[in-house]
Amino acid sequence: MNHKFLVFLFTCLMCGHAFALDKPFDVKSDRFYSVIGVGFSDGEVDNTSSSGVAYRFAIGYELTPQWLVELGYQSIVDDEGSESEEGYSAQALSVSLLGRAVSRKGELFYRVGLAYVDFSGQTNISTSGSCDVGSLSTVSSLCSVDEGSVGAVLGLGYDYYLDLRNELRFEIEYILADNQYSSTALFVNYKYNF
Repeated sequence: MNHKFLVFLFTCLMCGHAFALDKPFDVKSDRFYSVIGVGFSDGEVDNTSSSGVAYRFAIGYELTPQWLVELGYQSIVDDEGSESEEGYSAQALSVSLLGRAVSRKGELFYRVGLAYVDFSGQTNISTSGSCDVGSLSTVSSLCSVDEGSVGAVLGLGYDYYLDLRNELRFEIEYILADNQYSSTALFVNYKYNF
């Protein structure tokens, strides 16, 4: 399912880019933008933590000069472990509102939003001997998890202007979801304004 979504998102980004080529380069008349990025994420489900490379794709729209709305997908952690080892993978779909302060060199912004986090894998059994999240695995002494959860997204970042259409985005993001899931991620992104 993730591969179909990524193909769809890539197609949307390329179509938007093709339509944007009809506009003069020095006029930023459209308010849509796309973001693609890579980073490092450290997350935790129940008593199990995982870290590794994270990536993201997003499409955004400028509501006003100070406010943006963004719809995105990100792979937070990809470490499912094995039948006898702990580990998990997590992906998220999110919608965020971004507030920004614009300067001559770039934009300082903050992010507030909601995310649907889907995670699966193996977690440790709690100190009480039961599974706080998921169910006890029949193969090992770990908890098997395959759940989704809604959570809050908070972020802070800076968009550095390369030119009128291209920006380099640096961001730290925190996600806190229902089922004892949290993650912190640092991203370096490329932002293209259509």
